[in-house]
Amino acid sequence: MGNPFTPAFGTIPNCIAGRQNILNDMKNAFANPENNPDLTGIFVGPGGTGKTVLLSLAGEIARNEGWIVVDVSAYDGMLEDIYMKTLDQAEEILPDQKKTILKEIKIKDIGLAFGQEDSLERKPPSWRVRMERLTDELRAENVGVLITVDEVIPSVPDMIELVSEYQILQRRGAKVSLLMAGLPKYTDELFNDKSVSFLRRARKHMIGRVSEEEASMAIANTMKSGGKTIEGQQLQKAAAASNGFPYMIQLVGYYIYQEAGNRKKITEEITEKGIEDSSADFTDGVLYSTFSELSEMDRAFVYAMLEDKNGSRLKDIARRLNKSNGYAFTYKTRLQRAGVIDEKNKILNFALPFFREYAAQMKEYE
Repeated sequence: MGNPFTPAFGTIPNCIAGRQNILNDMKNAFANPENNPDLTGIFVGPGGTGKTVLLSLAGEIARNEGWIVVDVSAYDGMLEDIYMKTLDQAEEILPDQKKTILKEIKIKDIGLAFGQEDSLERKPPSWRVRMERLTDELRAENVGVLITVDEVIPSVPDMIELVSEYQILQRRGAKVSLLMAGLPKYTDELFNDKSVSFLRRARKHMIGRVSEEEASMAIANTMKSGGKTIEGQQLQKAAAASNGFPYMIQLVGYYIYQEAGNRKKITEEITEKGIEDSSADFTDGVLYSTFSELSEMDRAFVYAMLEDKNGSRLKDIARRLNKSNGYAFTYKTRLQRAGVIDEKNKILNFALPFFREYAAQMKEYE
């Protein structure tokens, strides 16, 4: 049997740690879509917290309820891809008469788009008009359309247009859903765009760490699905090493499982080696790249936080930097958007596991 843990990007884990409330809301939304606010939402969090996995799971739930699901990321041309992917799936669902109508519209639109003698009045219908026609036909068959957008980037023109046109489709009563995922720095920009201000009323799911208990359950159950057993102290160590970070749960479990080989029971030796290997992988793949993207002042802010063992206050950071609170606030916001730190009850902590230790090492080298 292959390794049951899935540290690969976007792969759905065998056992999901936490997130059950979100998944329950998704199930209810696609089963009972009428005026359901959970049909429009965005998953926000640093890389490795499982945002893409949640989009994939939402897609599975929607398909089980008979919805068409179209998955894209933010790029120029995404609108046309959304339409064509929806159309391809719709042709498998709609009655023959409606299929013929849609094909005629598609051929006609293409002909008008490239015809040299067409007047301005005969230009092809806009994306929204075509989607309105298509979603109207699907709604008559009680079929909805879920659009998922991963890696939201507001600077992509099609991204803003999609959100704007989606609002109009919803107002017309189309059976549609839009779920997105992105890093805090990009989703904040999207929410602050005045042309799509309605999005501020969408469900905003802050995706972060899970509890140690949830991490333990996911590791134990996934290990069991692969024919191995981890329990007691070894399970506690593995869960603690994951730091409640969904990607690390998969990474720690993966290396422990690999180290075990043909052995069924996870020993202390296996656990320690697996944790060591997963830590090295996480350092090379996540911590190094994240730290290297920080500016000199970002790093100074991070170094100032190292003096506090139980979280930092902004005023203390400003004092250590010999800067005003307003100046320090700017860099606090930058680091939050980058997913490096988070804030709860005005206390700042590192959002990424082991970032404190890595930053302390890098400070010694400077």
